[in-house]
Amino acid sequence: MQATARNHPLLATGCDHGGPPTPSRAMSEPIVPDIAGPALVARARELARRAHAGQVDPAGRPRIEHVARVAAAVSDEAEAEAVAWLHGVLEACDADVHGNLAGFPVQVRYWVALLTRHPVQEDRDYYPPIPRSPLALRVKLAAIADQMDESRLALLDEPTAHRLRVKYAQALATLRGDDPDART
Repeated sequence: MQATARNHPLLATGCDHGGPPTPSRAMSEPIVPDIAGPALVARARELARRAHAGQVDPAGRPRIEHVARVAAAVSDEAEAEAVAWLHGVLEACDADVHGNLAGFPVQVRYWVALLTRHPVQEDRDYYPPIPRSPLALRVKLAAIADQMDESRLALLDEPTAHRLRVKYAQALATLRGDDPDART
């Protein structure tokens, strides 16, 4: 079965990739204290720092540096910044961290799940739903821009840098609707 936001274990809303859960679906969610603005961002940043502690990127740099740059790129909007801090938590971290996401509003969990690439998920299944959510698209584009930064790629061996340039160029084409393979 293809992993989607609909069947992601953190989301019991039954929502699809078309947008945030509707209020009627969210009513069945566990009650989460109202958290927004700076408190939401602070909680997300704290969880991301714990989740990525000790992790490194392909260049040997702390993984949290990438996450922090993505969050800074979208910091004019609290929900986007929180989602940016959390965008890699489900992919890169253990199950104990996953449970900590339950303390976030359902919309934040939805966007994080939408941006989470599942281990068996192909590009053609992962990227196309993201543009349907402006906030998720904004965070994903900021993450890709950071990954494609030439100063970061210069730290890698040339074959790895080339592979990542191609990978992220294809991702951008798919997200923008320019990839003919994504339509088949």
